Amino acid sequence: MVVSRGTRFLRGDRAVLLTIRAQDRLGLALDRIHDRWFDVEAITYDSGARSVSIPFWSQPTQRPPINLVTGQREPFDDLLVVRDTDDPTIEDREQIGTYTFNDILVRGNQLLVRAEPNLRIICAIASFHITLGEDGA
Repeated sequence: MVVSRGTRFLRGDRAVLLTIRAQDRLGLALDRIHDRWFDVEAITYDSGARSVSIPFWSQPTQRPPINLVTGQREPFDDLLVVRDTDDPTIEDREQIGTYTFNDILVRGNQLLVRAEPNLRIICAIASFHITLGEDGA
């Protein structure tokens, strides 16, 4: 059974996998990531798979979720993957660690992820291919 909790879609306790290959469907990704927190230090690039992975917290909150017992951040529970891309360029002017997604844009062969405040992740893409809710998220 698939249920919606806000803009988070779950099957049981797992996020539903969403694959986007057409730029006109980019709004589906934006619905899932806008105003969600992520940690820039958790971004990884897999050169063999040519993919950038950005784990994030799926619920919109004022701050990154904290475990009230341990005081540590909760584990990420969703994942954005940009496929068929070169190593990303990360412009991090603020150097604050955690950010909220603002939007995703495609300009020519570049995919741009913007986050507040003042963070840009730029990926040179060979083809448009984004997934959300990968295994392990």
